[in-house]
Amino acid sequence: MAANKAARGAAKPVRHGLRALLCGGGLAGVALLLGVVLLVPGSGPEGSTPSEQGAQFDAEGSAALVAELAKARAAQGVCYGYELSFNGGRKQVGSNLGVDKPVTGDPTACPKWVRLSVTAVWTSDSSESEDSGSYTLTGSPGLTLPTRQELEDAGLTTAAVIDAPAEATAAAMIGMPLLMAQHGLPVVPATGGPVDTASPEPLTTAGSDFLRENSGQLVAAATLLAGALGVFGYGLFGQLLPARRRRRTEDRLAAEQMASAMARRAANTRQGPPGTPPATGPGTPPTGPQLPPTGRPDLP
Repeated sequence: MAANKAARGAAKPVRHGLRALLCGGGLAGVALLLGVVLLVPGSGPEGSTPSEQGAQFDAEGSAALVAELAKARAAQGVCYGYELSFNGGRKQVGSNLGVDKPVTGDPTACPKWVRLSVTAVWTSDSSESEDSGSYTLTGSPGLTLPTRQELEDAGLTTAAVIDAPAEATAAAMIGMPLLMAQHGLPVVPATGGPVDTASPEPLTTAGSDFLRENSGQLVAAATLLAGALGVFGYGLFGQLLPARRRRRTEDRLAAEQMASAMARRAANTRQGPPGTPPATGPGTPPTGPQLPPTGRPDLP
C-alpha cells in the first residue's frame, strides 16, 4: 500500500496509452495531444493542489477539452461529455455544450450522446485503505460504444485513473471520437471542421501523394545525402590526386629513360665495333681510299 501511494504521480502510463490511442489520428492526434492534454497540469509534490497533481481539471484545461469535444460533435453529430469525481468532492462536469454543462442536460441539442464518468479516491499515507479508481462509459440508445477492452488497450485503465484522474479523463475523451469512428461514426477531420462529403480528386500517380506529404523529409534527406557524398568525394579526390600526379611523373620518367636508352643504342649501332669506321648513311660522300668496282678487273 505504501509503495502504491509513493508511486502515485511519479509515472503517467496514461500518456503511453494516449499515444497508442491517437496513433491512427495522424496530425490531428498530435494537435490534440499538444493542445489539450498538456493543459492538464502534471503531477507535483505531495501537498500541492489536486489540479497540479493531475487529479482535477483547472479552468484552462476544462475549456480546452470542451472545445475539442465541440469539434467532434460538429463532425460526428454525437455529443460527448464527462464527469470527474475526486475524493468525494464537487464533481467536475463538462461536454461539448460547455464547462459545467452535462451532456444529458439538453436533449434537443444532444439527442445522441456519449458520457464518461470517472471516480478516484486518494487516501492518506496513514490510512489502511488503498487508493481506488473506476470509470463507466454510457451512451444514448442506438449507439455502439467501445468495449472495456478497447478502452484499456487505449490506455484507460484503473491504474491510470488512480494515478492521474484528470489526465486519464482528458486522454480518454480526446480519443473517444476515434474509437467511436471504429464503430460506424465519421472520422473527425484533422482541422476540426465539417466533414467533406465530396469525392476526393484522383491522384495523377500513386506516388504523388507520398511525395506531397513527405516533401520536407525527402528534401532534408537529399540534402544530408548530398553533403555526405560531397565530403566522401572530396576526401576520396584528395587521396587520389597525389597518386595520379605520382603516376604521371613516373610515366614521364620512364618515357625519358626509354628514349635515352634508344638514343644510346642508335649511337652504338652507327659507331660499330671498336676500330670500325663509322657507317655512312645514304647520300653521304665516301671518305678515305676508294676501292675499285667489283666484277670488272682493272686494265694495264
